Amino acid sequence: MIMSCFGAPRDLSLNLSPLGVSAAKLATGSKRLRKAKLLRPQVILMDINMPRMDGLEATRIIRRDLPDCNVIIVTQNHETIARQQAAAVDAKGAVTKSEFTRELLITMEKLFENPASKTMEDTGAQTAALTPGWVRGGGALGQLVREFDWTKTPLGAIEDWPQSLKTVVRTLLTSRFAMWMSWGPELTFLYNDDYARMTLGKKHPWALGKPFREVWTEIWDDLAPRIRQVLDTAEATWDEALLLFLERSGYREETYHTFSYSPLSGDDGEVAGLLCVVTEETDRVIGERRLKTLRSLAGELSKTITEQEVVSCIARCLGENQKDFTVYPPVSVHGRWERSPPCLPNRNCGRSPGRARVNSIDGKQSALANQRTAHWERFGHR
Repeated sequence: MIMSCFGAPRDLSLNLSPLGVSAAKLATGSKRLRKAKLLRPQVILMDINMPRMDGLEATRIIRRDLPDCNVIIVTQNHETIARQQAAAVDAKGAVTKSEFTRELLITMEKLFENPASKTMEDTGAQTAALTPGWVRGGGALGQLVREFDWTKTPLGAIEDWPQSLKTVVRTLLTSRFAMWMSWGPELTFLYNDDYARMTLGKKHPWALGKPFREVWTEIWDDLAPRIRQVLDTAEATWDEALLLFLERSGYREETYHTFSYSPLSGDDGEVAGLLCVVTEETDRVIGERRLKTLRSLAGELSKTITEQEVVSCIARCLGENQKDFTVYPPVSVHGRWERSPPCLPNRNCGRSPGRARVNSIDGKQSALANQRTAHWERFGHR
């Protein structure tokens, strides 16, 4: 029996009918593991993007508890990445969703012809042995570059690439420093393993072979002048801790990068692309900024005596770091500290536009304009 965490059993039966096997669909979440242990199927098709449970972790559990059960993972990732994921969890094969119908039969036929099927590492090694020597190595991205259909890009078939492009791609893939490069009229995008881990996020492996402008649409306006400078003047650029708002995790994210763009020459000596050597410094920049706020706060608090001074000091110090804290200052009304309800960005907390809220602080009138708060809502005592 074959059990599936992907697709409808009817579809699977149709796909597998030439093999004379039946299919059943597992429940979701941890229930699928209990059902698998009860029925003990020969094969489980495992979608690694299951709801409420990581499919790769579920595969590890099944292989540990049911060593005779063969698991084939189903994924949206490129076939190279899929094979690596399968090998990491001791799965017997991998099928991409884009080629599910075609690849499933082939994978199952191999599995039933040889139950003790070769590991995914062996398959990868055989593939690598058939590729040109200049593009061997380079980790996961090296294998992905070898198997990618470059005829669908402006670069054309990998066998026909100019020697200048082959040289820089080999340098890119074998380097342990994060790098990416763009080549040709559309600035076709290539990168290495370290750049994929450090910066790309969910854009990997989709970004490979895409035009650079399509990969980083959200920051194109920031980078276009630098790219144009390199292509037009053949002079390198340099930026240190440049703020870029990337959308690599499904949301807009504050990031900082130190990098240099260098021109790449074709066989004719003309600039044909650019190479970027980069290090992301987001953690360092944000960490230093927050530590500066804490040092300032500790120093200022040591000088305070009264409750009013403490509260005012906290509001002032945190207010100086608007990137991490947005503070709505507390007010004293008739000798008692109170807070106003927090305002959301571009909201006026229910007050009429342009209307200020007036409170008494030490007998002085202070008009507090509409402000927003995200981190500081409670001051003083009740």
